[in-house]
Amino acid sequence: MKKVLIIIPHFFPGFKIGGPQRTIENVVDYYGEEASIYIYTKNHDMGEKKVYEGIETKIWLPYKNAKVMYMPDSEYYGPMFYKLYKEFNIIYSCSLFANNSILLLLLNKGRLFNRNNKQIFIAPMGVLEEGAFSSKSIKKKVFLYLFAVGGFFKNVIWSFSSENEKIGFTNKVGAKYLKNYIIAEDLPRKIDFKVQRKNIARLYQKSNSIVFLSRICEHKNLLKCIEVLMLIDENVNFDIYGVVEDKDYWKLCEDKIAELPNNIKVRYCGQPQPFEIIDIFSKYDIFMFPTKGENYGHVVFEALASGCIPVISNKTPWSDIEQYHCGKIVDLDDNEQFRKSIKYYMNMSDEQLLVTKKMALDYAEKKMIDAIACSGYENIFK
Repeated sequence: MKKVLIIIPHFFPGFKIGGPQRTIENVVDYYGEEASIYIYTKNHDMGEKKVYEGIETKIWLPYKNAKVMYMPDSEYYGPMFYKLYKEFNIIYSCSLFANNSILLLLLNKGRLFNRNNKQIFIAPMGVLEEGAFSSKSIKKKVFLYLFAVGGFFKNVIWSFSSENEKIGFTNKVGAKYLKNYIIAEDLPRKIDFKVQRKNIARLYQKSNSIVFLSRICEHKNLLKCIEVLMLIDENVNFDIYGVVEDKDYWKLCEDKIAELPNNIKVRYCGQPQPFEIIDIFSKYDIFMFPTKGENYGHVVFEALASGCIPVISNKTPWSDIEQYHCGKIVDLDDNEQFRKSIKYYMNMSDEQLLVTKKMALDYAEKKMIDAIACSGYENIFK
């Protein structure tokens, strides 16, 4: 059985880091019985100074079929980091621009410890996607250039979540610096689709309800949702879930919400815990998500797996939902097409919308089965 160390800055019971954490949680669900998985992380959530209550630090604690070590900030990159680098022959580091990956690249280049048979996997996890890369892009370009020409990428294995992410790397860094890589598409959450189908058939009642569920920041584009709702004449209940990551951006959204007509009812419902997301989505007809870019988009899968129909931008990998008649893809800048797509589902009869919701479940189940069958993560954990 392989012994694998995963390094991720923030992990359960936190949730604000979003997709990378969900990816690792899903890896544990799928491969925790086939490999000895150890997770090295910090003892607080992203953007928080308050430490997790009741969780010991600097020891291995059980998490499902894995073990987790929580470290205080002041010691995270200290002797324990070096000790684990020396101890583990397979190390998987999350997010290219995170300090944990940078330190790992420095250690690996510097040969501070014996590296015989050592496999170092670096997973960009969406940071090379254009929307994410545009933030502090000059700094990121300088980093990539210096580390590429300095040979820091030479002895690592890249874990790309898609062929597009690999192409993004070669476009930004250069094909000659890409020596070893795997394509390991993000794994979706494990879902019991028999239960989901029973719930939809038993609980469904059309309500003209729309939900936005994501981090509240410019990249996720909540403001676009509000602009689209300005164009809708029918009565709509619009609920917003997500951590307020950018307070200035949230103030812009609040100001726009105040301008909405009386037929649009808006509620901010706070930040849900990850285990609540499926149940939340199941209460709504439509998930509106005009994101500026997603590496995978766990939240899109979770909407589909709940029977909540996605109306999303053309900046995600979920490019075939229209082909399977379970969602709409809209050009990011086309507010009118967003409006028409929302109206399309609002004008459906109860029976038509229920059929569409069931097709969303069928599609999500197919995606889950396909992901398991051809997962590149098997190169690491099996």
